[in-house]
Amino acid sequence: MANPTLTVTYNKAVYAPGETITATVAYADPDTKTVSDVWQATNANGDQATITVSRNVVDPVTIVPPAGYTKVTGSDTGSQVVFTRTA
Repeated sequence: MANPTLTVTYNKAVYAPGETITATVAYADPDTKTVSDVWQATNANGDQATITVSRNVVDPVTIVPPAGYTKVTGSDTGSQVVFTRTA
């Protein structure tokens, strides 16, 4: 199984005291699985139609920021989350 990946981008390189630091975390989990469902319909004459539908299942990823950061946007099933703190 592969490990999740993440990158962190800050909105600035240098901050003055009291400024808001914004950290954007992009993440991915390469371990997706496929779930396939086979659906079938049969009429009174015995005629049948079948369809197979496949969907990806992605493991949730939890991002744990350093102390002092507050989550602003994003979700554990998305691919990006934004945190802020005061410099």
